[in-house]
Amino acid sequence: MTTPSSFQQRLGKLFALAGQSIRGLGAAAIIAGVLAIGYFGPHWLFDEHPSPENAAQAPAEEPKVKEFVELTPEKAAAANITVHTLQPQRLVNTLTVPAAIKYNASRYLELRSPLDSVVQEVLVKPTEAVAAGGQLVVLTAEEMGLARRERAQCQATLELAESKAEWSRGVHEGVSEIVNQLKTSNESAGALTASALSNKKMGQFGERLLKAYSAWELAKANVANAADLSNVISGRELRERQATLQQAAAGFHGEAEQILFEAGQQLQSDLAAVADAQNKLAIAKDKIAALLGPTGLDEPESSSSRLLLTAPFAGRVEEIHLVPAERVDRGEVLLVLADPEQLWTTAEVPEAHLPQLQLTVGSQVAVRQPTQPDASWTGTIRFVGASVDAQTRTVPVVIDLANPEGKLRPGMFVWADLPLLASKEALAVPVGALARHEQELFVFIEVGTRKYRRVDVQVLSQTPEWAEVTSPDLTAGAKVVDVGVFYLKSELLLESEE
Repeated sequence: MTTPSSFQQRLGKLFALAGQSIRGLGAAAIIAGVLAIGYFGPHWLFDEHPSPENAAQAPAEEPKVKEFVELTPEKAAAANITVHTLQPQRLVNTLTVPAAIKYNASRYLELRSPLDSVVQEVLVKPTEAVAAGGQLVVLTAEEMGLARRERAQCQATLELAESKAEWSRGVHEGVSEIVNQLKTSNESAGALTASALSNKKMGQFGERLLKAYSAWELAKANVANAADLSNVISGRELRERQATLQQAAAGFHGEAEQILFEAGQQLQSDLAAVADAQNKLAIAKDKIAALLGPTGLDEPESSSSRLLLTAPFAGRVEEIHLVPAERVDRGEVLLVLADPEQLWTTAEVPEAHLPQLQLTVGSQVAVRQPTQPDASWTGTIRFVGASVDAQTRTVPVVIDLANPEGKLRPGMFVWADLPLLASKEALAVPVGALARHEQELFVFIEVGTRKYRRVDVQVLSQTPEWAEVTSPDLTAGAKVVDVGVFYLKSELLLESEE
């Protein structure tokens, strides 16, 4: 590279030769100008000069951030500021997981036809509210008519068997009473009379018992007469009459015992017939109950094929899939009944987070819906899945959720905030009290009438409603602004620019 000194020497020689050939004042002026350029030009070319970019990069003094905002009465009224007194409280941290709204399985029913039938009448309309036990659909089913006729026959058979058993019981009691009187009388004369026998219910056994008793009484009378005529009749005839008396007594006892046995057997047989009729009637009733299902309404006095289906719980008709006079098959869905005020939320929890969660049945869970940011719901854990899904590696957590206003619908996407095991006492501010500017978090505290101070904070943990913060300038009892934060932030930034 050529240095400035050698360049000047060459220019000097050049100008000396030019001076010899050029005369006059004009030539001298030209030479003087060229010499000036030759001397100062290299310095200008080779000296460093600050560029506009370097000048722009020069450090400038940072503006001082203002800490205090004081509002006029008019601005204070417009800001509508409220404050929260800072106090230690127990924070329960949560894990937010995606979830979906579903029908409550215990309050959801796809009403199906219990039999092959024909739709006689549809008693409800879509979206109609129905009370528990409310009538829904009337069907006509031949099988139901046959089942009711069978039940009626079984009922008649039972009544007949019960009547027969009642008669057998009376006969058995009458015969037993007569036999017991005979045994307790010790065969004394006149213990039984014909009138006493005729007043007892003996049925078919009365004639036999009366015949045996009459023979015995006749034999006793013959022996008594023989004693009075002892001077007339022979001893042989007396002995014959006494033998006849013994035979008649034995015959009466034997016949009485046989009658008592047969009466007892008849009673047992009739009672067995009653039990059998009762079993058949119970089976017929169970068959009808199975045909009706949990929603069918029975008509005990009817033997028709009419089948009335009712609502097992209070709810709303969500869908209807039938029209009158339509033929429906057994098991075909007729309509859908559900309770939209009692829903389930199914949250999918990754298995890696399970040890950190406090998934206790009955514990509360916050539920949020993205399209409704101003609304929130509180549910309770109903049950936790026992296995991990092989595809998603998650465990379902089902949450009971009340929906009295109907803002939630099955199929909606929601966020569920599940409680973590760790909880602690901490200073926390409402989430709405936090303000952010250029990656800095701060809150405003009230330090006087309409006067507020910015306090930089660090967030240690956060729940959907509260944020645990720390700052050397923030202590318990401070009045932290929780409404009107954006207004104060705007005022603070405007004052800082001025």
